[in-house]
Amino acid sequence: VYLASQSSTDLSHRSWRKKKALYAMPNLHFVSVSNWLADKSRHSSLLGVKKVEVIPNTMPVESFAYNRKPNADVGLQPEVKVLAMGAARLDDPVKGFDILIDTTRYIREHRPQLAHKLHLMLFGDIRDDSLLQQLALPYTHLGTIRNHQIADVLSHADILLSTSLYESFGATLIEGQAAGCVPVTFGNGGQTDIVDHLRTGYVAQYKSCEDMANGIEWAVSASIDRAMLHNEVVNRFSPQVIARRYIDYFSSLL
Repeated sequence: VYLASQSSTDLSHRSWRKKKALYAMPNLHFVSVSNWLADKSRHSSLLGVKKVEVIPNTMPVESFAYNRKPNADVGLQPEVKVLAMGAARLDDPVKGFDILIDTTRYIREHRPQLAHKLHLMLFGDIRDDSLLQQLALPYTHLGTIRNHQIADVLSHADILLSTSLYESFGATLIEGQAAGCVPVTFGNGGQTDIVDHLRTGYVAQYKSCEDMANGIEWAVSASIDRAMLHNEVVNRFSPQVIARRYIDYFSSLL
């Protein structure tokens, strides 16, 4: 009701006016965590005239080990490729779980040989667990896990899968690469700042379960060194690197 109002005194417009006055301060500078988010700000009525610097969030990437642990640890056959996917809530509409379901069905129907090689490892809460039964590939749902457990989960995976409709940043993709997993994702957001298509991962056509399947098949057969993926994100997102970028930015403003 407040946002749909045409009144110049409604809550949203009053908030806009306050922000407009605040953002007019000459020494106020803005930093975005991704180029996608910076581009969105350029179309904003509040930030459209402001320069926005892009510096990503830092991640504890150096604490992730990139060596692949054996499938036997989790009761799987050695030849199985594990696809990890996680979120605070897996069936949050933004996370695209319906696309995951459609992708598994597409693989099962059109690429049965690939389907026999795959196992999904899902972590995170899910409100409607009947959705899990609609997956057309074998899966393990670990439920909600703690932050310190993510590295161990990813060390049992080969691919980090994301069907999110958008990500302002994409922290899980970075964690996946830090653990040596090949990321397969859409690119409608900060993901394209993280994944270099066909070099460090696969950026699928938006909302296409067929191209998501293409990405999974590519990742299964691609010979990508886990150490290279780990070092890639260490060199870009470690605390030392991000701190230096902020120091350089502050220095440029003085």
